[in-house]
Amino acid sequence: MENSLKQKGKSHREELDSIFFLFEKILQLLPERIYYRWQFHSIGSILKKLLHTGNSMKIRCEGIRLFLLWIQALQNNCCEEQFLIFACLVPDFPATISSKGPCTLDVLINPSSNLPDAKIVPEEITPLLPATEKIPEDQTCFFLQVILKYMVTQAASLEWRNKENQETGFKFLFALFREYYLPHLFPSFSRVTNLYKPTLDVPHLRAKPVYVSVVRNSEHVYSTRDQYMEARVCFIKWLVTFFLEKKYIPANLNTKNGEVLPKLIQTVTTGSASQEKNTESETDGQLEQEKCHSNSSTLSDRRLSNSSLCSIEEGHRNEYDLVQQILLSSRDYVNFVNEVFYQAFLLPPCDASAVRKVTKVYRKWILLDKPSFMEEPEVKESSSNTVENCEGLIATEVDSKQGSENSRHKRSSSWGRSYSFTKAVNKGSVFDAENRDIKAGVQATLQVFLTNSANVFLLEPCPDIPKLLADHLEVCRSVLHIYRRMIMEIPMNQKTWEQMLKVLLRITETVMRKPRDNSNGDNFANCLSGVLFRTLMVAWIRANLCVFISRELWDELLSVLSSLTAWEELIIEWANIMDSLTVALAKAVYGLDMNNLPLDKLSEQKEKKQRGRGFIQESQRVPSSGKTFNLSLRTCTDIQEPMRLRSATTSGAPGVEKARNNVLQKTTDVEEAQQGENASVTEAGSCSPETDQEQQLLRSSSTSDIAGQFSSDLFQGQRRDSSQCTIQSYPAAVQEGKELTKKENEAPVILIRRSSSPADLDCRPEIQYSHARVRLKDKSESMNSETSNGCASDGESCWQTFEEEHDTAPMDGITDPDVTRQWLQLSPSDPPPTLADSSECLTDDCSIIAGGGLTGWHQDSAAVLWRRILGILGDVNNISCPKIHAKLFGYLHELWHKLAKIRDNLGISFGSISSRPPVLIPPLRMFASWLFKATTLPNEFKEGKLQAYRLICDMMTRRQDVLPNSDFLIHFYHVMHKGLITEDQDILNIIIRNCSPHFFFLGLPGFTMLVGDFITAAARLLNSDSMEAPRVEAQIILGSLVCFPNVYKQMPLLQSISGTADIISGDEDIKYYLINLLLSNARNEPSETARCIAICSLAVWVCEELVQCTNHHQVKDAINVIGVTLKLHNKVVAQVACDAFQLLASYWEKLQAYEVHLATKVIEILVATIMFLLPSAEHSSMEADKKLIVSLLLCLLDWCMALPMRFLLEPISTSVLDDHSQESLLLDYIYRVLHCCVYGSNLYTQQSHYLLSLADLSSADYDPFLVVGIVKNSEVTQSHSPDFSNLLTVAEEKKRRSLELIPLTARMLMTHLVNHLGHYPLSGGPAILHSLVSEHHDNFYVDSAELSSEVFKSPNLQLFVFNDTALISYLQLPAESIPSGQEAVAASHVRIIVRDISGKYSWDGRILYGPLDAQVISHTKISVVPSDDQFGEDETAFMLQSHLTEVEEDVLDQLLENLGETSPECLLHQHQKLNEPAPPPFGMSCEQEKNIIEAILRQNTQEENHVQRWSRDPTMKVLSQQKPCPQEPQAPFYFCRLLLNDLGMNSWDRRKSLHVMKKNSKLLRELKNLDSRQCRETHKIAVFYIAEGQEDKCSILTNTGGSQAYEDFVAGLGWEVDLSTHCGFMGGLQRNGSTGQSAPYYATSTVEVIFHVSTRMPSDSDDSLTKKIRHLGNDEVHIVWSEHTRDYRKGIIATDFGDVLIIIYPMKNHMFYTQIMKKPKVPFFGPLFDGAIVTRKLLPSLVRATCINASRAVKSVLPLYQSFYDERALYLEAIIQNHREVMTFEDFAAQVFSPSPNYYSLTGMD
Repeated sequence: MENSLKQKGKSHREELDSIFFLFEKILQLLPERIYYRWQFHSIGSILKKLLHTGNSMKIRCEGIRLFLLWIQALQNNCCEEQFLIFACLVPDFPATISSKGPCTLDVLINPSSNLPDAKIVPEEITPLLPATEKIPEDQTCFFLQVILKYMVTQAASLEWRNKENQETGFKFLFALFREYYLPHLFPSFSRVTNLYKPTLDVPHLRAKPVYVSVVRNSEHVYSTRDQYMEARVCFIKWLVTFFLEKKYIPANLNTKNGEVLPKLIQTVTTGSASQEKNTESETDGQLEQEKCHSNSSTLSDRRLSNSSLCSIEEGHRNEYDLVQQILLSSRDYVNFVNEVFYQAFLLPPCDASAVRKVTKVYRKWILLDKPSFMEEPEVKESSSNTVENCEGLIATEVDSKQGSENSRHKRSSSWGRSYSFTKAVNKGSVFDAENRDIKAGVQATLQVFLTNSANVFLLEPCPDIPKLLADHLEVCRSVLHIYRRMIMEIPMNQKTWEQMLKVLLRITETVMRKPRDNSNGDNFANCLSGVLFRTLMVAWIRANLCVFISRELWDELLSVLSSLTAWEELIIEWANIMDSLTVALAKAVYGLDMNNLPLDKLSEQKEKKQRGRGFIQESQRVPSSGKTFNLSLRTCTDIQEPMRLRSATTSGAPGVEKARNNVLQKTTDVEEAQQGENASVTEAGSCSPETDQEQQLLRSSSTSDIAGQFSSDLFQGQRRDSSQCTIQSYPAAVQEGKELTKKENEAPVILIRRSSSPADLDCRPEIQYSHARVRLKDKSESMNSETSNGCASDGESCWQTFEEEHDTAPMDGITDPDVTRQWLQLSPSDPPPTLADSSECLTDDCSIIAGGGLTGWHQDSAAVLWRRILGILGDVNNISCPKIHAKLFGYLHELWHKLAKIRDNLGISFGSISSRPPVLIPPLRMFASWLFKATTLPNEFKEGKLQAYRLICDMMTRRQDVLPNSDFLIHFYHVMHKGLITEDQDILNIIIRNCSPHFFFLGLPGFTMLVGDFITAAARLLNSDSMEAPRVEAQIILGSLVCFPNVYKQMPLLQSISGTADIISGDEDIKYYLINLLLSNARNEPSETARCIAICSLAVWVCEELVQCTNHHQVKDAINVIGVTLKLHNKVVAQVACDAFQLLASYWEKLQAYEVHLATKVIEILVATIMFLLPSAEHSSMEADKKLIVSLLLCLLDWCMALPMRFLLEPISTSVLDDHSQESLLLDYIYRVLHCCVYGSNLYTQQSHYLLSLADLSSADYDPFLVVGIVKNSEVTQSHSPDFSNLLTVAEEKKRRSLELIPLTARMLMTHLVNHLGHYPLSGGPAILHSLVSEHHDNFYVDSAELSSEVFKSPNLQLFVFNDTALISYLQLPAESIPSGQEAVAASHVRIIVRDISGKYSWDGRILYGPLDAQVISHTKISVVPSDDQFGEDETAFMLQSHLTEVEEDVLDQLLENLGETSPECLLHQHQKLNEPAPPPFGMSCEQEKNIIEAILRQNTQEENHVQRWSRDPTMKVLSQQKPCPQEPQAPFYFCRLLLNDLGMNSWDRRKSLHVMKKNSKLLRELKNLDSRQCRETHKIAVFYIAEGQEDKCSILTNTGGSQAYEDFVAGLGWEVDLSTHCGFMGGLQRNGSTGQSAPYYATSTVEVIFHVSTRMPSDSDDSLTKKIRHLGNDEVHIVWSEHTRDYRKGIIATDFGDVLIIIYPMKNHMFYTQIMKKPKVPFFGPLFDGAIVTRKLLPSLVRATCINASRAVKSVLPLYQSFYDERALYLEAIIQNHREVMTFEDFAAQVFSPSPNYYSLTGMD
C-alpha cells in the first residue's frame, strides 16, 4: 500500500481511506479489548507510522485523532511510551524528560539502539505519505489546535459497554494535557486557586513587556518574546468556546452519524439508495472527486484549516456539551477554568482578542445565563458568615425575581473573524449529588472576577504603538462595561461592594497617578479618565445605598481623588455626580421633582404651552430605561415602599451597631444641651395614620468656622435651570427635554420653620446647628435591596456622555459616621419617641449609611451622600492647575443656583392657602469657607478668584432665611472690603456686576460699613475708560444710595486704600462725595444707559432734598447739569433729562421755597433750550430730534400750568436789553417760542432780542454752557417701530406727521394756555377739562336729549369752520325766567362752542347785549354752562310799571321824624316832633281850624273832578308828541349775527378764514366721534398687593386690603374718586359698582391717570374675579407691592400685556426697594430705575411719574401711535375737508342772516 500510494493512484487513495475507516471502527468498537492491551504493539506501530513527522499534514492529523482514540481506550494501561508520544505531539515544546532522557516525537517513533553491535534492530518507521503541501507557519499552534479539537470531538467516540465510561476519555486526555502542556503554556499557573475561598488581594501595576514586530499571514503584527504566547492564546480561545454561544456548521455530505465515510464504503452502504438518485447527481459527485489530485483526497474532509479548527460541526454538538458539563462538574474544573481566565486577563494587548472573549464569557455569566457554579450554596446555620449568607439569600431572591427580565436580553457576540453563534448553550443539565458541591454563589464569582479583571488595567500601556494602545483601551472599556452593569443591575453583598470599590480605587490610582502632560499626554489615561472617574463615583454612591461602607474606604477615596485633582475629567464627572445628587437631594429631602417644580406649575405661561400641546400621556412622559448609567430614582410608581421592620437578631453591616449607639448617644446629648428650639413638620400629600416613626435632619445655620470645616448648615440654597440628569433607582435614560413624572400627592414636601426668636438669628459659637424634627411617611421614598439594585428590563445599559456643564460643590473633609450622627439629632424641644426600643427605631428609620437598615434613597442617605461627595475632592483651593480651579468654581456657582432653585420652590402655596416657611432649607452658605479662601489665592488663580467673588455676591444678595452670625459677617465684610479696594480691575468689575443694590435691600447687620467702599469702587470703575466694565451696574449702585445719607446720618467708613485720597476720605461727608460723583457722571459718563441712570439719580436726589427741606446748595448744580443735558446730541439721554424736569414740576412749591426764582428759571431753561434746538430739529430727518422738541414743549406746558399766573407775568431781563423799561414778560417769551415752533425758527432772525437765548440764562447759579461729555453708545440702536417701507401710503403718512409734529404740538400748547391758563382746575374739579355742553342743550327749538339731526334744522344755530383748524358753533338762546329782586339783562344771549385740537370749550355771551343801566352780574355767577340768572326786557318793564303804580310814601314826614331823633337841637319844642302838626294859631279854636281844613279839601276835590271831566272830553284834549317805543328783535339768530359783525367776521377780508359747514347726518356722526375723543393724555395702571406667603394668582387677586404702608402708598398715588359720579377718565371701570366703588385718580391739565387697584375691586364671585383679571391684566404697566419673602415672578399674573412691572419691596429701615422688569422692546424710562431705593415720602410721586413715563415708553414703540392732540387734529382735518361748504359771499351772508330759512315755512311762522 505504501508503494502504491507513492504512485498517486486514485484507487489506492480510496483504499487507504477505507483502511483508515476500518481501523477507526476497530478502535471505537473494541475499547474494552484495547484497554487490556489487545494488539498493543501492532496498533502502536501503525500509529507511529501515521504520526511520523515526515508524513503529510493530513496523515499526521489523522494519526493524532486515531492516537487519541487509542490512548482513551488504554487509559491507565498505557506504558510510558504512549505518555511520551502524547507529550510530544505538539512540536517546538521542550523535550519531555523520561527515564531514557529527553524525548522527542522522532526519537520515540524511531528510537536509536543502545547496543551498536546488536544484530536485531527494529525496522525503521518511514513516512506513509511524504508531505508535499504547504506547511503551516506556526506548527505549534496548528497541532495544539488539532489536539484540543480532537480531544473534544473524540471524547464520546468509544463504544463502551458501561456508558458511565463515556466521560472518562476526555477526563483522561485532559489530565494528560494539563500534566504535559499546561506548565509550558502557563508558567505562572496556580493550582491553589479556589473560587470557594478566594484570595482577593488587589493586584498591582505590571511593567509592560517588550513588543516585537512579526509577520503573520502577510501582515505585520506585534508580539511579545514569550515563546508560547500564541499557544497560550489558542488554549484560552479553545476553553472559551465551551462557555460562549457556539455556531455549528452543517455536517459534511459524506458523513453518516457524524463519521466521514470513504468512497469505497459509501458505494457499498448506499447501493440501494443510489438507484433512487439521479444519474446527473452521481456524475457530478464523481467529477468533484476527480478534481482533487492530492494523495489523500478523501482525507481532505478532515483537513483542519484555520477556520475549521475554530468551527464546530453539527455532528459534534453532543461532544461539546459533554465537555462543557465536565468542565463544570467539579470544583477542580471550576477552579481550573477561573485560573485560566485569570491568566487570560494577564495577556498583553497584542493578544487582546482572547481577553475580549473571556470578557464576553464573564458578561454572559454575570448578566445573562449564570452557570451552575454561580448558584447560591446551601446556607449552613453553623456558618460564621451569617450576615453574608443572609445577604446572599436576599440576592438569590432578587436574582430569581429578575429571571424573567434577564431572559429577555438579546445578546450576540462574535467568535473568530467571520463566524458567530446563533444558538444558546443548552441548559438544564442534570447534576448528580457530587456536582452540587460546586455551587460557589454569585458573590464569590463577582469578587474573583473583580480581582482578576483588574489586571487588564494594571498593565503599563504602550503609547508608542497606537494599535496596541487601541486594543488595550478596548479591552479596558469592555471590562468597565461589565463593572457598570454590575453596579446598576446586580445585587451585591457588602464584601462584593467593598471589593468593587477597592478594585476601582486601585485602578484609578494606578492609571491616573501621573498628571496629564500637555506636551506628551498619556493617551491611555486620557481616554479612560472620564469613564473611570464616573464609574468610581457612581459605584461609591450605589454601594452606600446598599451596604455600609467603612470610614477607612471613604478616607482612601478622599486620598485618591484629592491627589488626582489635576485631571479636568475628574472635576467634570464630579460635577455631573453632584448634579445628580442634587436632584436626589431635592426629591428625598425636600420632596421636590426638579423637572416638575411648584413654581413651574404656578406659571400660567407654562400651562398655556402645555394646553397648546395637548394632554401628555403618562407613558409618553416616562423616560426610556436602560440607556443611561447614572444615579437614579424610580419613577413615581416605584419610589415608595413600606418600611421593613428588621429582626432584632439580625446584625447589620460592620460598624452599624457602633453608628447606632453613637446616634442614640448624640440624641441624648442634644436633648440635654438645647431646649429652646422647636420645629414644626408639615407634609404634603396623604400620610398613613400608622406613621409614628421620626427621623431628624439637620437644619441650616450660618457658617461660623470660616477657615476650617464647614458647619453643618446642611441645607440653605439658590437658582439655576434644573439639570436633565435625574436620579433613578435603575439605569433609566433621562433624555434632554423629557420630564420625570411623579404624582403630586406622592411627593413629600418637607417645609421649614423660620427662627422667631432673636437668639436664633445670632447664634452662639458653641451652638452651630439648628435642628428640625422630621416625620417620615409610612411609605417613604426608599428602595430596598431589590429595587435599588434591580436590573432594567429593556435593553443594555450604556453610559451617557455629559455635554452640558454641571454643578460642583465643596467640603474640606470626608463626613464619617460620627458626622452622620449630626444629621440624625432629635430636636431638643420635641417630645421623646414612642416607647419602642430606641435602637430598634433608629435601625428601622435610618438608612444603612446612617447605621440603620433601610436601603435606597432616603432623607438621610441623600443628605449624607450629597455632603460626602461634595467634599470628596478635599480642599478645592489646593488644586494646582488654575484652569481646573476656575472650572471647579464655575461648577460651584451652577450648583449653588440649583440649591437656590430648590429653596425658591419650598413652601409654595396652592390656591388661596398662604405658604408656610419650610422646615428644611438648602445649605446656601455652605460654600462660604472655600469662597473666602479662594479670594486669598495668588494671581495665577485669578479666574477662580473671580468665580469665587461672583458666587459670594450671588450668595449674599439673596434673601437670608437665617441671618448670618457675627463671625460670618466679619469674614464676609473683610473679603468684600478687600475686593472693593483692590487694584485689580477685573475683581472690581465682577463685584460691581454681581453685587446689586439688592444687598442694601437685605439690610444685613452692619452693611452700612461697606457703603463707602461701594461708592469708592463704583467711582474708580466709572473713572476708567473701559466700556466693557459694568458701568451701568456701578451707576445703579450709586443711584440706589442717594437717599441713604438722610436716613443714616452717621455711616462708618472702612479704611481706604492708598492713592485714592482724591476720591474719598474717612472724615468727608459721604453725601457730598456721592453727589459730586453723580454730578460728574451725569456730565461725563460715556455709556448711554449709565448716563440715563445718573440723570435719574440726580432727579431723585433733588426730590429727596426738597422733601426733606435740607436746603442743600448742590440742588442748583443738579438742576444745572440736568438743564445742559437737554441739548445733548444723544436724544435718549436728553429725553431722560426732560422727564426729570417734568418730575420736578410737581415739586415747584418746594423749589420756590428753596429759591424764589428757581421755578421760573426752569421755565426759562426750557424756553431757551427749545429755541436752541428748534433750527436743527425742524430740518432733521431723525424722528428722535422732533420727539425731543415735543417732549420739551409738553414739559413747558406742565410747568406753565403748575405755576401761578403771577410767576409767568414777571418781567425777564436779558443780557441784550440793558433798558429795563423794555423787559418782556415770561409769558411773552413762551408765546414767542411757540409762535416760532408753528411758523419756523427763522421768524425772528432779525430781532434776536425778541427771543430768549441760552446766553440770557447765564447767572451765578446757572451756567448754560457747562461742558458735558459725549455719549458713546456701545449698543446698536434698534428701531422699535416696524418697517413700513413696503407700504407707500403708510410711509408717506408717517413722514407727513413727522414734519407737522412740532407745529401741531405748539398750536395745541397755545390753545391750551388760552383756554386753561389761570383757571384750572375749574369748580367741577380736575377731572373736568373740556366743556360738556353741546348744541342741543337749552335749545328752545330742539326737543332731543342728545345731539341729533334735529339740531341742524333749528334757526338759532350755525356751524362755521375757522382758519381750517377749529369748528365754531354760534347758538342764540332765549333768556331764562328772572327771579324777583334781580336786575334784568338781554332777552336773548349767544353761546359759542369751540372745537379745536386742545379740546372743546363753551362761552356764554349773556352780558354782551344786556341794558346799559343794568348792573353787571357778579363774576361768580359766570359759568361755561347756560345760567339761570338772565332777565328779559318784558319782565323788566312790568316790574318798573308796578313800581310806579305803588302808593308813594311821605318822604318828608319820615325825614322830619328822623331829623328830630338824630338832631334834637332842631326841635322847636322839646317834646314835639318835627313831623307832628303844629298847634292852632293864637286866637283860633280847634273847631274853627277843623272847619277851615274841611273847606279847603272840599274845594280841592271839586277842582280835581272838574279837571278829570274836562280831560275826558276830546274837544278839550291837546295831542302831544311822544317818542317811539323800542322794538324787540324777533329773529332767532339776531344776536349771533350781531356778534359776528362786531368781531369783523362778516367782512370781505375775513371771508377766507370763515366758512359755513354742510349740515348732514355724516357731520353729526363725526361731531359725536370728535366729542368722544380724549382731550388729555390718559394712562391706566394696575396695582397689586402681595401679602406674606402668597404665591399664586388666586390668593393675590382675592386680597381686599393691605398693610398700612400699602394703603398710604395707594393714597399717595392719587385722590380717591367715586366711580359712580366720576366724570373723568375711567380706564374701562364701570359706574355700576361691578369693578369697585372707588379708585385712585390723578390728573393735571395734560394727563389723566386711573389706577386699577386690585384691593379696591370686588372678587366675591367668578364673574367679578374675571372682570378684575381682565382690567388688571390688560394694563401695560403693573405696580406690584410685595410683602412676601420671595421675589415676585412675572409669570404669577400671566398676561400678554404687562410690558412693565414696577415691584416695590418694603425694607426694614422704612425705605423701599424697587425692581423694574420690562420687555426688551421697551426703551429706557425714569425717574426710578431697577434697584432704586427711596424713602416713604418720595415713593408715591416717583412711582406715579415712573408709571406715566413707562406707559409713554410702551406706547412709543407701537406702530403709528398718535397722541391725543394729533388724533384730534386728524379728526378735525377730516371733518373740515369733507364738510366745509364753499359758497359765494352773498350765499354766505344769507346763511349768516338766516341759518335755517326753511324753518318758518315748515312751522307756518312769518
